[in-house]
Amino acid sequence: MISYVSKAQSVVEELKTYMQADTLEEIKNKCDNLLKMLVLQGMHPDYEQYRCQILTSQELPSMENLFIRLLQAPFPKPGGNSTDDIQSSAIGSNQDNREGHGGGGCPQRSRCKRMHFTQDACDSLAGLPEETERLKKEQEEKEHKKKEKAEAHLYTIIKVARDEDLSGQIGKDIYFDLVEHDKVRSFCVQKQTSFNLFKEEVAKEFNIPVQFQRFWLWAKRQNRTYRPYQLLTPVEEAQSVGQLREVSNKVHNAELKLFLEVELWLDLLPIAPPHKTNDDILLFFKLYDPEKEELRYVGRLFVKNTGKPLEILMKLNKMAGYDPDEEIGLYEEIKFEPNVMCLPIDKKLTFRASQLQDGDIICFQKAPAKEHVRYPDVPSYLEYVHNRLVVHFRSLHKPKEDDFCLEMSRLYKYDDVVERVAQQLGLDDPSIIRLTPHKLLSATKTQAC
Repeated sequence: MISYVSKAQSVVEELKTYMQADTLEEIKNKCDNLLKMLVLQGMHPDYEQYRCQILTSQELPSMENLFIRLLQAPFPKPGGNSTDDIQSSAIGSNQDNREGHGGGGCPQRSRCKRMHFTQDACDSLAGLPEETERLKKEQEEKEHKKKEKAEAHLYTIIKVARDEDLSGQIGKDIYFDLVEHDKVRSFCVQKQTSFNLFKEEVAKEFNIPVQFQRFWLWAKRQNRTYRPYQLLTPVEEAQSVGQLREVSNKVHNAELKLFLEVELWLDLLPIAPPHKTNDDILLFFKLYDPEKEELRYVGRLFVKNTGKPLEILMKLNKMAGYDPDEEIGLYEEIKFEPNVMCLPIDKKLTFRASQLQDGDIICFQKAPAKEHVRYPDVPSYLEYVHNRLVVHFRSLHKPKEDDFCLEMSRLYKYDDVVERVAQQLGLDDPSIIRLTPHKLLSATKTQAC
């Protein structure tokens, strides 16, 4: 019996490392109840009479009293009906058999069997309904993910980016390129589904009729940017989504990334997209405000490759909310890795001469910017954004708590950093500051910079 109870105790001790509770007292109570449940539920069938008597008592004994009663019970005799030899008085209740509880084993034992009382009482005694439910949900989620993984080859993930995604992300989540595809609406579609049938699902999701939808494929360029580059043709839309993904996706993963082009009329209702010829170029536009140090997406336009930026200045001013004759400067956002490349656009050259193509990004701003601003033009602002980072500073006396945080540049040298820290701390002499790199997961002694 001592060995048996010890095994149950070891299970409880192991469980303590996984339990979540508000207080140590709560952990202790739960573990005590769990230990009682393990001991009673796993007992030899010959002790079932004692188990029933304890569980039907008005007051459950403490673990110490329970252990004493179990030690008083006779060990089962091999080869015989040991339950007939068990004396109910050895482990009976201390409640004087009030209202039929405790003592007199057989009737209560039969009742327990009919009503499955012993099992229910043990489950209730464990006192862990929340944990049980949580574990059940975790198991269901695990099975669901396992099923998804097993059936993944049957489906294609289609990620659809829209103007709303560009407006919501540029200047907030991202500054370079157009969109983070992990944050746009995704659809899980069977590979055999025709793309035209998928468009009906898009119509339900975005409330855009099928005849007003036009999709573009995305492509990763050699300079590591990711831009829309090609319209889907009617022939391609007649294919299954699985076939379309294989043709368009050079890395052969399960995703198909699309840009949904929707044209809106003055009343913001969708209309049929304009006809696109080989001379038309789809350009995306970002507006930079030097005074507010803000960059945002303002829209897109189709231009003729033989046209010139001078011809669209009024449209750009309207996008920005400027006066029609406001003087603006244009810059092409070319790349941002490993270094930022953003070059001025000659407004007198044709778009073809400037080597602009579908999916290119033009940033514009009022020109010239005022002298007092930190980043007067788009290139300087993008350079700043590319190099900025937030540095957390902590005292050696409290290495797990931030004292303050400062926005800095990757281009800063040590002297630049300590000067900023001195300003933060109100010190006149930055040379008295010593900085050390913080290695939270390392036991190595911290060294001074």
